Amino acid sequence: PAGRYLSRRLAADYGTGVRSGRQSAAMERMIAYLTYVKPRKEELIVDEMLAICSEIDAWREKKASEAANASYNEMLQFGLGGEEKAGDSGEDV
Repeated sequence: PAGRYLSRRLAADYGTGVRSGRQSAAMERMIAYLTYVKPRKEELIVDEMLAICSEIDAWREKKASEAANASYNEMLQFGLGGEEKAGDSGEDV
């Protein structure tokens, strides 16, 4: 199952890179790995692909967590925005 997911993901990434005329960071990293390390076993290639995908997923999770944390901190600092201060209902007395 992981191999199918990985091959679909990399194929989609490669297809997007080819169509747009630019490569993603993951593609560049894989090309560099294949060029300089020159692995002799398929298992090493798959292992590197999985490591790259895992790092990308971790980065995305980190960015989502940072965005959620920033929103939470903003809520703590400024409140929910729908609250009115006591005695400030906007009506004349």
